[in-house]
Amino acid sequence: MEEFALMLATVFVSEECDTDLETMVEWWTGRFFCSLQGPGSVFEDGPSGVTVDEAIAWGRERAGRVLVRVGSDDHYSAGSDLIKGTTVKPWPAGGIPLDRRMLPDQEHLLRSESDPPILWNVVVAVAGEGMDQPNALTRLMEALDAEQAPADANPHPGILLRITAPTARRAEQEARAAVAKAYGALAKGAGPHAFSISMTSRPAPFKAF
Repeated sequence: MEEFALMLATVFVSEECDTDLETMVEWWTGRFFCSLQGPGSVFEDGPSGVTVDEAIAWGRERAGRVLVRVGSDDHYSAGSDLIKGTTVKPWPAGGIPLDRRMLPDQEHLLRSESDPPILWNVVVAVAGEGMDQPNALTRLMEALDAEQAPADANPHPGILLRITAPTARRAEQEARAAVAKAYGALAKGAGPHAFSISMTSRPAPFKAF
């Protein structure tokens, strides 16, 4: 039974991703981790932080089926038993050169204060005293001369502010200051900690979050 289970097993080889905690940029590392998985209790942890060739070699020693994931969605069959699928390609005989590379759509996170200002879409969700009252969000948007963010941009009703700034951090600082001023005018007597803000930002034109 165990031998049969091993015949059905697959080694999964996946590229590792890490995050620069200073910039919050995510990177594909060009390094891989792998494991053997099959029916029942068939499971073996493989090495991590290795090259794709080392991971594939480990997999081929243990199973005929070796499935390699490069990046987020490029899949290759690298074993003696070809894995069939519309999105699975045979592993190239010469391999694939893989360097450390940034995930797509993150270039804006590397901007600095010395870069020229660009237009940002900042989605702001506000919670606080009086925000549960009828028309509170509408009144706040009118005070900010803003519009409501698309429904898929935030799980809570949000305000879309368009702010010109060199970085996302600067845009969010300006958004916070504008919302605080508008909220203070609408909720007279509310203390400085009477509301909370959550924000997400992307360079314009608008992209779903």
